[in-house]
Amino acid sequence: MRVAETGRLVREAGGFVLQCEHGARLPLLLPRTPVDEVEKRVALTGIVEADGMLTVETIRLV
Repeated sequence: MRVAETGRLVREAGGFVLQCEHGARLPLLLPRTPVDEVEKRVALTGIVEADGMLTVETIRLV
């Protein structure tokens, strides 16, 4: 399922999660390490996989 979400990008347990504005936490699979976006508000698009991971296609600061 394709999604578009906004929230705060957080490093957690060796990976990254998106703390969504509506309260959910989405574990992320990123194509690159988001050095400039960590601990900032971002908008991203991606595909939710069967295991609940969000494979990120785009990420940008908002």
